[in-house]
Amino acid sequence: MSPAFRAMDVEPRTKGILLEPFVHQVGGHSCVLRFNETTLCKPLVPREHQFYETLPAEMRKFTPQYKGVVSVRFEEDEDRNLCLIAYPLKGDHGTVDFVDNSDCEPKKFILLENLTSRYEVPCVLDLKMGTRQHGDDASEEKAANQIRKCQQSTSAVIGVRVCGMQVYQAGTGQLMFMNKYHGRKLSVQGFKEALFQFFHNGRYLRRELLGPVLKKLAELKAVLERQESYRFYSSSLLVIYDGKEWPEVALDSDAEDLEDLSEESADESAGAYAYKPIGASSVDVRMIDFAHTTCRLYGEDSVVHEGQDAGYIFGLQSLIDIVTEISEESGE
Repeated sequence: MSPAFRAMDVEPRTKGILLEPFVHQVGGHSCVLRFNETTLCKPLVPREHQFYETLPAEMRKFTPQYKGVVSVRFEEDEDRNLCLIAYPLKGDHGTVDFVDNSDCEPKKFILLENLTSRYEVPCVLDLKMGTRQHGDDASEEKAANQIRKCQQSTSAVIGVRVCGMQVYQAGTGQLMFMNKYHGRKLSVQGFKEALFQFFHNGRYLRRELLGPVLKKLAELKAVLERQESYRFYSSSLLVIYDGKEWPEVALDSDAEDLEDLSEESADESAGAYAYKPIGASSVDVRMIDFAHTTCRLYGEDSVVHEGQDAGYIFGLQSLIDIVTEISEESGE
């Protein structure tokens, strides 16, 4: 049994943390909340919790860092407004050392790395991966509904569809959005155009991001090809980069003279400065949402799959092919 479900001793009340809305969630069903600058909080699903606690080491770089479990409950503030308050754990991952459950039964939530925290203007693409979305435990009605969604979208054809997107438009200084309903209606050509749009800031294509994205997609594909028995049904893949581009400083410039350098001043002194492509470190590719993931390590599952998750890997290869096409057509 997971440590998060061990009996919990009631201790004197400690100060909780007010959970706030997470504004960069572009897809998914469950509500994701902001725990602090670098950490998010989402409802604990036992299957997803088990995934993070048994995660193969080579997959960790492609998933959010798992930070443990907290207890969350509704409480009134001084103005009698209902708020969600989290009581963090004191010990190691998954061990809940304190829960005050004197007033109402708390819910267990998990803490995960906020993948957008290091970006000033996060551009986020949420892709629903695989040719099948329903879990082995889905009802007939649920399975039929998910099968229909796949058949009516690019999921059935290329193993991936757009679930949500936000991308910075440099001309207006605003974010442009696409939701899952629009994503389901896209043809394969429409999907390719959506990917192009994701890497385009309204003025030009961010070509410097395409190579690093392709490299990480290929690395992830190689990792998943080595995973035996896993099925990542209904999981998503996030691609994240910073819409903010930083100016490159001339090598012979004095640092003190550049403290107040702005984008405007950089434009005016184009002979001395140029915009520097941020590079590979600016692009993140991560798998998320494992509520329907299964593996032979999950002993209670009635269905045990063999081999690789071919549907997910097929979607990754389709994604690699399409990004490669965009790169070649743009002269990268």
